[in-house]
Amino acid sequence: MSITMSLLTFGLFTACGDKEEDTATTTDTATTEETDTEDTSTEETDTEETDTEDPVTDADGDGFEGDDDCNDDDAAVNPDAEDVVGDGVDNNCDGIDGLDTDGDGYAAIASGGDDCADDNPDRNPGAAEIEGDYVDQDCSFLQLNLDTTCSDATEVRLTGPWWGWDAAAGPEATDVDGDGIFTVEFENVLEESFEYKWIVNGEFEADLLNAGFCADVTNPASGFANRIWLPGDGNTTEYPGTCFECDQTDWTSQQPVVIDLHTDVAAAAARIVGPWWGWDAAAGPEGVKIADGHFQFTFDPAPGENMEFIFHVDSANESLVGADAGPTCNAVNTDYANFFNRFWLVGSGDQCYEFNTCGACPAE
Repeated sequence: MSITMSLLTFGLFTACGDKEEDTATTTDTATTEETDTEDTSTEETDTEETDTEDPVTDADGDGFEGDDDCNDDDAAVNPDAEDVVGDGVDNNCDGIDGLDTDGDGYAAIASGGDDCADDNPDRNPGAAEIEGDYVDQDCSFLQLNLDTTCSDATEVRLTGPWWGWDAAAGPEATDVDGDGIFTVEFENVLEESFEYKWIVNGEFEADLLNAGFCADVTNPASGFANRIWLPGDGNTTEYPGTCFECDQTDWTSQQPVVIDLHTDVAAAAARIVGPWWGWDAAAGPEGVKIADGHFQFTFDPAPGENMEFIFHVDSANESLVGADAGPTCNAVNTDYANFFNRFWLVGSGDQCYEFNTCGACPAE
């Protein structure tokens, strides 16, 4: 207010007879007052807008605010939450129940879904299969994996009788993410047993005879074994030249080994019979009765060699000849004509069997 009065006084004193100048001076002052008033009004408006804006909140305290959290009332729901298929809740806010990294609308197998390649939107159960490219677009797959993290492998292939055992003819395994695990994908799960070996850096992997539980004796007369995938085995992960993991070749420390047998609940006694005991039904180790129909055999230390055997329950030896006999229960057709016996293979660890069958042990 004092500034306005000074300007008016200055105008009257210096040019009291010049009305145009007086008018101009008065107009300038009025304009100044109007401008000041407008500025003040603007400041008040800005202040009012700032005060009324909704603050960003994290109501559930999970570290995510506003639009980033699709349910700010539940701390278990946020973009970093683990999302498992089946509970009907989109825990990680990606739009579906489960983890969908590639955004193709299918949850990853790791989260319980059925997307076999959650880093590739072109591969999911709804994709069209391209036959003959060894890529499983529609996730109906079988995967055979070779873990080369213990070696310096740079090229891996698969071979077998399908390709005439040609080291260069079988499918080339891929390691897309560079983690040292090479994969061959079959476009459909195989319905028949499949014999094979890995070719690592152009060379056949080492002979697998007596290598452990992943290789059946495919030609004992010639003294060698190959890998065999059997219907129902599912995906596999193996290691070059061995049936063990990295550096796990000394299995003598894996003690003791326990073998469980399930049989008829009325059974009174059970033994293991085999060549180590001259096939004498009374000479082999006797099982400890755990419950009706359940006997247990403990080997401490673990057998240092592959052990061929069958079970003897009360007065009967089991017979494994039949539709379900064979390698599915670690049984080998020992004369390739009339009978099968069981084999506990070095490295197999604890085993469970059902008398007279290769079926799975019953749930207790």
